[in-house]
Amino acid sequence: MTWLTVAIRFTASSDIRKITVTYDVSFVPPADDTCALPSSIGLPDQVPPQEDTPMWLFVSVRDTGPGLGPKELAMLFKRFSRE
Repeated sequence: MTWLTVAIRFTASSDIRKITVTYDVSFVPPADDTCALPSSIGLPDQVPPQEDTPMWLFVSVRDTGPGLGPKELAMLFKRFSRE
């Protein structure tokens, strides 16, 4: 859980230290250009769904740390590279 470790690390010096982790599940994948939860989660026809039904887990972390700059945001969901 690297994202949670980063949130803990970068809120250590904040006057207010708050970390919120939320999650949601969808039966619809995110759009190709985003990793955001779709507007419709596409409930399956059968509940509970069949064992091989694809599902997507969406996790969000919000904290009171300093945030990311434009350069870091541009690299956030890219493959790892050293620059």
